[in-house]
Amino acid sequence: MGKPAARSGAFDDPTVSGTVIAVGQDGTAYFTQLTFVTGAAPTFTTQSFPTRTLVALDADSGSPRLAYTGPQSTITVTYACNGTTVTQNWSPGIAFGNVTLGPDGTLYSEVPVGTTTGTNSCTGVDSNPHFYDINSSTQTLYLLQIPPGGSPSLTPIHTDTSVVGGFAGYSVIPDGQGGVLAPWSHGMFNGIPADNHVTRISSSGAQSDFQLSLHCPLKWSSAKTTPPSPRIA
Repeated sequence: MGKPAARSGAFDDPTVSGTVIAVGQDGTAYFTQLTFVTGAAPTFTTQSFPTRTLVALDADSGSPRLAYTGPQSTITVTYACNGTTVTQNWSPGIAFGNVTLGPDGTLYSEVPVGTTTGTNSCTGVDSNPHFYDINSSTQTLYLLQIPPGGSPSLTPIHTDTSVVGGFAGYSVIPDGQGGVLAPWSHGMFNGIPADNHVTRISSSGAQSDFQLSLHCPLKWSSAKTTPPSPRIA
C-alpha cells in the first residue's frame, strides 16, 4: 500500500483548481491543475482559455515533484465582414483525463492536440461571433510518457485531417513487455459513428493498430461549431 497523499492545502492557490486522478505506490498524488486566465470569459478574443497542467505532489511534503503543461490546441477564425483574424488557444477537455502508472512508475496518458481554421460570415447565425464554419482541421492524438525522474515525451498515435470530428481517449494499459495498449476513438460530425481502435506501442516504439467493430456514441450533429468549453470535462 502506498502512503496517503499529502494534504491538499500544501498546494493551495486561488487561481487554480484540480482533481486527483492517480496515486503512485510511493503515495505521489497526480492531478490536473486548471489555471484560469485573469479576467478571461468564454468569448472569442485573442486570449487563452484555461490551461491544464499535470502536477505530481510529494506524499510527505506536498511540494510539486512534476509540473507538465502539454501542447495547446489552436482555433483561428477570420471574420469576413472586416477581415479580422483571431486565434484562441485551449487545452482539450480530455487532456490528462486518464492517467496510468506502469509497474516501473512510468506515467502514461493520451493527449489530443488540434489546429483548426474557420470563417465567420458575420450574417445570419454568424451574427454571433462565437459561431464559425470549419475550413481545415488537423488533429493528432499523442501518447504521453513520463518515466520516473525522466523527461516527458509525446509519441503520435494517429493524425486525422477530416474537416470535422474529435478524439476520445481512454486509459492506457501496460502490456507487460515494456509496451502499452492505447485504446482510442475518433468521432465525426453529421452523425457518423466513431472509429474505435486499440494501438499497441512496443518498447521499441513500433506501432500496430487494430480497429474494433464496435459502435461508439461519440458523434456530432453539425459542422457549425463554437469554441470549446473551458470547463473540466
